Amino acid sequence: MYKLPHNMDEILSKLDVYTRQWASNLTIDDIVKLLQSVYKLPGLLETLKYPAPSIDGGAANIGKAGEVKFIDICRGLPSNYQVQDTSKQGKKGDFIITYSNTGTVKRCLVDIKNYSSTVPKKEIDKFYEDMTFGSYDAGIIISYRSKFVGIADHVYIEESCLSSGKIPVMYLVSSDEELILQSIELIIAKSIIQQTKDINIDRIESLIEHINSALTNSADVRRLLSELQTSIAKSIQKCQENLVTHEAHVKRAVKEMSGCVSKVMVNRILEHVPKIDPRDDNTDPLIKVDSSSDDTDLHGNLGFPDIKNKLENLHKVRGLDRPAYIELINIKWDDIDTDVPGFICEMTSSNMVVRVAALKTKTTVVINFLEELEIPESELDEITYKITKDGSFICLLNDPLVKFIKQYYL
Repeated sequence: MYKLPHNMDEILSKLDVYTRQWASNLTIDDIVKLLQSVYKLPGLLETLKYPAPSIDGGAANIGKAGEVKFIDICRGLPSNYQVQDTSKQGKKGDFIITYSNTGTVKRCLVDIKNYSSTVPKKEIDKFYEDMTFGSYDAGIIISYRSKFVGIADHVYIEESCLSSGKIPVMYLVSSDEELILQSIELIIAKSIIQQTKDINIDRIESLIEHINSALTNSADVRRLLSELQTSIAKSIQKCQENLVTHEAHVKRAVKEMSGCVSKVMVNRILEHVPKIDPRDDNTDPLIKVDSSSDDTDLHGNLGFPDIKNKLENLHKVRGLDRPAYIELINIKWDDIDTDVPGFICEMTSSNMVVRVAALKTKTTVVINFLEELEIPESELDEITYKITKDGSFICLLNDPLVKFIKQYYL
């Protein structure tokens, strides 16, 4: 290793402590490479004033926003530079450039920005955050057409103390291909001649700061997790209490509903239903009266005194179903209502409500039981029915159905 000549001591004495420590370890070859790179910068900076000519004939100018492809520019790098596209990988910037030469390997993290206005500080912070998630020897953040907040120069290099040590980071504002290539080689060269990353006070301080930051973030996350667990536990307990309350309300409502449909409650309700006084109306001439029937009174009328009024909707029943309808309505119901919307009539007893609906091709009967009945399945074999979600029986009106209703009518 060649040390600096003694006449360089005066120069070193005018440098700050960090730069002096770095420069004192430079060899003659290191100085040559550094000076060659610095020598090229003024000419490259002039290209910022005079944009390079357009590429691919009529293609847009390379300096325009969004029209410069970094991967294409990097094809101009020497063969010992390898470029990896990491733009779709988290915490790895946009590209990683790996330099290899005679056993020396350097990795540089690259981030590309294409803002029309000043690149905000949050983007710079994100770049440094990505740097801490990997082991890199250098970093370069490139803005194609706008400067970085707080940085007035188009090319700016600083040394940053990260957990992996002190590394050079470049800020470049340009879309010029030649300037980008020279900047990449310059930052790699600076990382090569950078002082050896031995354990020193700077790195220790950086590691301590990194550890403190990690511990602080860990404590914050742990506190938030604890608060979240407490909140979830309270929410679960509250849901359980609400569930128990709702279940109790349902059970109470079901019990009250069972009482409402009991025979006693039905009788109480029917006390307030207006009754039609019996009359001695003659029977409808269309109805054939069997005077020998036990259901006729002394005048030869059907058992229901005002049966004529109850049969006023008989014409709405299909002709083939009328005999069964007449037999059904002639049962001694507690009440018969012919003014029920959607139905011909509604018949009520203490344990069931029967509604008759007439359709063009059939007559259906809807039965709702007011009490729980034990009905053998065999009793349902002869009738045609289906049970709805609310527990109603929808049946076809026929003789077996009338027989079934008479059997369980109370």
